[in-house]
Amino acid sequence: PVPFIDTVTNPENTHGGRDTESFDQCYTRGTSKVSTLERCISEKDYEIAAKNADPSILDARCYFKHSTVTLVLLTDRCFDGEFTAAKLSVSNAILPAMPFHMRNKLNIIPAVYIEIQPVILCRTDEKVFPQAIENAIISMLKAFLDPISGDISGDGFRIGTYPTISQMYEIISDIPHVTSVDNIQLICKNGELTLDYEDAIKMKFG
Repeated sequence: PVPFIDTVTNPENTHGGRDTESFDQCYTRGTSKVSTLERCISEKDYEIAAKNADPSILDARCYFKHSTVTLVLLTDRCFDGEFTAAKLSVSNAILPAMPFHMRNKLNIIPAVYIEIQPVILCRTDEKVFPQAIENAIISMLKAFLDPISGDISGDGFRIGTYPTISQMYEIISDIPHVTSVDNIQLICKNGELTLDYEDAIKMKFG
């Protein structure tokens, strides 16, 4: 016991804890360190170093433009607004590995979250209630559009890549009792801003 202390209280819930690193995770991190020699020269080097810097980082994309290095990060807590800690971890890991004359030109930003709302017109046979088809479509598209665990592969969408209307046609067409998909429109939102789909997919930080 510590003298003069009777009780200890934590006023806030703990967060950010991690399970012990698995062998596969350790192997991936170790081999990537060897491949870059812990130096950041190419865009790929920056992306590897960022993902090795903090286990909360799910994806990183690097862009070189006008002698500036922009590093876009997607973390597993990005939707909770917790970005500062990951940014600090990445900065501390990358700055010593950068060329000295570039160290004041590193820009670390969070990925832009684009909400996609599909509007679908499809036909079904008469063997099932329309509400059941609607529920199946919502469930399938919700899983597909998840930025972290979605996409056809189930590995999520890389920063700068977006779901396509043709992929959604294929998903919906495969649902039992759907006889045709006549039209799909996508409404895209970034916060309060509504975007045309063609404009949204041009955002390389999304």
